[in-house]
Amino acid sequence: AVVSTQSTGMTNYQAIDEHIETGARPVDIHSPTNEIQDPDFEIRQKSGYLTKRGENVKNWKNRWFVIQKHWMRYYVSKESTNPRGVVDLSKALDCNLDDSFTNGFTVTTKKRIYYIQASTEEERQAWIEMISWKLDYYNPYRPEVAKPKPLNS
Repeated sequence: AVVSTQSTGMTNYQAIDEHIETGARPVDIHSPTNEIQDPDFEIRQKSGYLTKRGENVKNWKNRWFVIQKHWMRYYVSKESTNPRGVVDLSKALDCNLDDSFTNGFTVTTKKRIYYIQASTEEERQAWIEMISWKLDYYNPYRPEVAKPKPLNS
């Protein structure tokens, strides 16, 4: 498959922006034909509602989570346009199960631990697999970190 900015009338900047937002396969904008350079590469995406514990006020709130490239953003709702928070998974340290609460898992960064809860065990596993894949892909040399303490301790 060949993707061309010439046929769409987009500038290279718009093509890159479109690529980032839609998760399209990478395009070499410097190639005369703008051919896909790495056909095995695929940008994996995921979105859905999860429950997240607040950082300062330790209550739990439903949030719409979106993972695109190495960014994990969360919003008040699916319809929201401004994220309430952003986690750069290329700088995150770990993602682990947390059985101290139902269907729980954590995402650890240098600054904080995000406590997150899925609605089902299957959903939890799918999110952990996606986040772990992103961590391995974007930050394969991250340091080993201690496992987060359970919420109950």
